[in-house]
Amino acid sequence: MMQNMGHFIKGYIGIIVVAVIILVVVIIEATGIKEDGLYYVDLNGKVVNKYSASDSIYSCCQFNEDGTVFINGSGHYRRSFMDSNGNFFDDKQIWWSKSGNGKELSGIVRAPIIIKESDELFILDDRLNRIGKLGVSSADKIDFSPYFTNGFGTVWINDLAGYINSKGEWVIKPQYLHVYEFGENGIAWVMDSETELWGCINTKGEWVTHPQYSDVCTPSKEGYARVKTPGTELWGYADGNGKQITDMCFDDGREFCGGFALVCQDGKGAYINNKGELVTDFVYDYSDSQKGFSEGYAYVKKYGEEKYGYINECGEMAISAQYSEADKFSCGLALVYEEDGGAKYINESGKTVLDLENIAFSFSNANTFSEEGYAVVNGHNGKFGIINTEGKWVFKPQFVSERGIDISNPPEIVNGHFIVYLKKGQHVKRTFAK
Repeated sequence: MMQNMGHFIKGYIGIIVVAVIILVVVIIEATGIKEDGLYYVDLNGKVVNKYSASDSIYSCCQFNEDGTVFINGSGHYRRSFMDSNGNFFDDKQIWWSKSGNGKELSGIVRAPIIIKESDELFILDDRLNRIGKLGVSSADKIDFSPYFTNGFGTVWINDLAGYINSKGEWVIKPQYLHVYEFGENGIAWVMDSETELWGCINTKGEWVTHPQYSDVCTPSKEGYARVKTPGTELWGYADGNGKQITDMCFDDGREFCGGFALVCQDGKGAYINNKGELVTDFVYDYSDSQKGFSEGYAYVKKYGEEKYGYINECGEMAISAQYSEADKFSCGLALVYEEDGGAKYINESGKTVLDLENIAFSFSNANTFSEEGYAVVNGHNGKFGIINTEGKWVFKPQFVSERGIDISNPPEIVNGHFIVYLKKGQHVKRTFAK
């Protein structure tokens, strides 16, 4: 009898244990992610999205400095703004398709923006309130960029471009064949409709540099542009006011980054500074996807050689060529790969600061540090996480590669948020590194 009672109690306890486990699993799943999909996460590990990811996010923008993000998707996510708590602004939606020049809202979107509804152009603030309207005729061929840059929006009417302000008023009426955005210096590159040559204007539409260039490559954020003059196929460079700073003597060239640009002659690369002066000889591999100077250094590979090193702004070799792969400096650290496949972060002296073998054990890839001081690293479990500049896990490896989010296209951490793919029932765990 006692033996039977013991079996009964053990069986009863077993049932209770199983029931508790099932209950815990149910509770965990109930409090976890409801659907597989893309989600916004802040640096405290809070999942921002309140709605099911089955609504789908089509394109992933980044949070603005004011804590808002533009969502482009379906359902609750249909072209609207969301705040950092996952709330949409009065359930307002933008029924807007991409403009004729193919520009969609992407990356970091800062209001105001331009939208088109019923053959009318409206300007919206960051709460989707209309703050301006541009009077256009339905008979006109209308094109526009949705972005305002440095206070100016670009609109094309019947294939001629001009600039408007946030009230929808013409600041410079349509008169140019092609235009670039206004830079921080108040100068814009435009193509004159009569001569079909490029020059620079100020915010009043006055010529700063009269039309004289036959071609202009997209100006860099630093204002410099790669240019051609009529009668030559070679490239030169001009500054942010359109003043030529080099001869037309390069076969090719890249945009300025960190005050320097990589230029090409006969298949070999060299660096010039923003005065147009050569700071190195033509000895580098131009075909390689180098990213230019960052924090005073550029990673380079000599023409015909296999190893990377770093040069300083004087063109001197600061870190000898010894790495099979390299990346730019950020937060004082650069990611390099050694011949045996080992990866590590080095400082400006070339000293190893973080050895990924000691952090991730078995890894397939890593990423350069973001401006906020975080890097994405693949962990030993086949998932990726995020470390800080001390090499400590801020988010231990828990994110999978899916929907365009992977180690080759890692989630950037912008204004305190990043985008990851999460599975149903998953919880985001933040490790509070000391």
